[in-house]
Amino acid sequence: RAARPTVIGCQFDNDGDCVSISAQGLRKSPEFLVARCSATRVHDDFVENDTMQSGHIIDCVVDGTFTFCSTRYGSSGTPPDGSANTVVVSRCAVRLAGFQASFKAYKYGPNRHGPFFKVPTNPLEGVAPKFVISDCVFAAGADTQWGDLGPPPVCDASDVTLIWLGAPGTAWPAAALARWQACTTRLTVLSGFDTWTRLKESHANR
Repeated sequence: RAARPTVIGCQFDNDGDCVSISAQGLRKSPEFLVARCSATRVHDDFVENDTMQSGHIIDCVVDGTFTFCSTRYGSSGTPPDGSANTVVVSRCAVRLAGFQASFKAYKYGPNRHGPFFKVPTNPLEGVAPKFVISDCVFAAGADTQWGDLGPPPVCDASDVTLIWLGAPGTAWPAAALARWQACTTRLTVLSGFDTWTRLKESHANR
């Protein structure tokens, strides 16, 4: 946790929140930067930005996380309003995965995951920033325990690839897919773990 986080080239494994942006940072930091990081077995958020700051998440490969980016306030006090802020997500590859000890397994069940983007569901949880997403891969093999597999509510996206890893005969949930289609220029929908492995390695080797 830091007021002005700049996290570059870190490797995370078997962690809870990998990068957490502090409440103090909302007042003092113009933006955060998370770049060229890799993560596996993330039991909560890869980036916890519940203070709704502006920032950049660039060139990161996250192979197994409960959620990718959280912008949902859960503390006491006045909920932050991030509507004037922007989070840029670029050249990232992200796969959701549940674990036996995922976040609040007692509540959501073991081996379950949340959405890619954890966002407010009521005014007490704040107002999320806008997201600008480009050249990213998002992979999942099951629907979420809560939320959905769609983009954040305020989002401009381009060159996004969705990879479905579920059982034969299943597909990306229709409502979430429709939301990606509504906000994305050049959306590609693929399937198969081999496809994920190939694209993940391509992003990692850039």
